[in-house]
Amino acid sequence: RADGPFHKYIFNPMQDSLAAYRLEQRKMFESVRDIFKEFDQTNKGRIDAPELGGNKNVFENKFEVIHAILHSGNQSNKKRLVLGFGWGEKLEDGSVDYSRFDSFVARMFDEGTITKQDMDEVQKVWDLFDNYKKQAQETHKAMNGLYFKELPTQQVITPFGTYKGGYVPVDYDKNASVDAQVIGMKNDASTQAQGFATSGVSTGANFTKSRVDNCDSLPLTLDLSSLPMHLDKELRYIHLEENLKQASKLLRNKSLMREVDRASPYSVTEITTSWLERVASQSVYESTSMPGLDRFANTLKRNTGIAFMSFNFINAIETLTSLSQIMVAVPAKDLLVSSTQFFANSFTSKSMTADVRALSPFMDTRLKNSSDETRFQIEQFVMDAGPVRKAGDFLRHNAYIVQQVIQDPFEVVVWTAAFNDAQTKKGMAEGEAVAHADGIVRMYMNDMSPEGISKLEAGNPLVRAMLMFY
Repeated sequence: RADGPFHKYIFNPMQDSLAAYRLEQRKMFESVRDIFKEFDQTNKGRIDAPELGGNKNVFENKFEVIHAILHSGNQSNKKRLVLGFGWGEKLEDGSVDYSRFDSFVARMFDEGTITKQDMDEVQKVWDLFDNYKKQAQETHKAMNGLYFKELPTQQVITPFGTYKGGYVPVDYDKNASVDAQVIGMKNDASTQAQGFATSGVSTGANFTKSRVDNCDSLPLTLDLSSLPMHLDKELRYIHLEENLKQASKLLRNKSLMREVDRASPYSVTEITTSWLERVASQSVYESTSMPGLDRFANTLKRNTGIAFMSFNFINAIETLTSLSQIMVAVPAKDLLVSSTQFFANSFTSKSMTADVRALSPFMDTRLKNSSDETRFQIEQFVMDAGPVRKAGDFLRHNAYIVQQVIQDPFEVVVWTAAFNDAQTKKGMAEGEAVAHADGIVRMYMNDMSPEGISKLEAGNPLVRAMLMFY
């Protein structure tokens, strides 16, 4: 029931949090894009670093150097960077010899490879992580009664001035070390390892935990395009963690579970918990122990979808065939009025789409899902893609444009009709009417978000590839 206790206490609060998360995610990706596009683009070639020695003395591009400099904003990161690549050694007093790395960075400044503009943007990256860390601290304090321990920053002295430093997450290169692969698998499985029965579903906020000192010999990944992923983890923690904990606590209540199992056996363990896990991870599939097969299955599914849907006018028009089902929940008269209003507004400066987006954060993120496009732009700044890859990227990003041209106005019309019906005939307040209209769109208009798909659709990549047309 749309007005039942599950929707009231679990589903609707979670949807509100997800909408807030996606709105902030959009802003985050835009902030990262705006920073990255300001990096000096004059030097994109390989950079030799013979003075570093160790197991990496050639950088594939300037952005790897920038990522290395980002790790010098606090002593813990810099230590792991230098020892992981063998660019320095631990001294007898426990300190680390950074002289080779510092000498290399100084040469980058002297030669103009790293400019003042680059360092200004580096500090903006540190500041962006710091801003979200402060919000994460408040979430942690609200749930646990105390703040998590932070790494102290370290000033970075340059010819352009002194920068206050900061923090970026550490990623170990899984291709260079079996130990790094193990650490990665432990981090990916941290939520499952806790166990729903003992601590519930979590976004897996490893950044709130203190570091251990047994990973100094592992090389790091220097890939700027991975930074938005880490910021996204913080956003999930900030916006979703508290509701996930509350929902998990409610679903672990034995008295409640006995009543639920009596009415619907296994609905919590087999359906609701799986749904909460997809909300927490914001992932539609589960990785297997064979990453090569996972990549193949994901590529197969993606390319098959592109081949089938690209400029498929028939499929796009078939979107309208769901109208008969929608009329079961929304009166035909309201749909007709809403359609007439939409097309009438097309000839004026008024916009029904803008009104819908202003009322509903869910529809705002659904109608303007620009995060994927912004993420693509970020990758383009970091990677020097050739013409073949650029052509493939263009096709991937425009394959569904025909469907979108038809479906977006249709969704606006349906949402408005459902909203008006809820207010005028069902007597709902504005907030309730918004939730009702969101639910109609979600139910009848093919919600493919992690929380919108069924458990059957959320298997491993190979299963998802086999079931894409079921």
